Amino acid sequence: MTNNFLIPRQLFLEIQFDETLRQYGHEDTLFGMELARRQVPIVHIDNPLEHIGLEPVDVFLRKTEQD
Repeated sequence: MTNNFLIPRQLFLEIQFDETLRQYGHEDTLFGMELARRQVPIVHIDNPLEHIGLEPVDVFLRKTEQD
């Protein structure tokens, strides 16, 4: 999940998010997998946020089942 993250600009420009994905999400998953493939170290910090745009569980589950 990429709500808050800090990354060198050049590295972000090299990887970027996959804008070709048309179904529900996972641009951030692929981004993280590419960071791992490049062996880029990731440091997690305690930086909580409040998500105010939550959707009902049935809507979320339906989206995750899309091809």
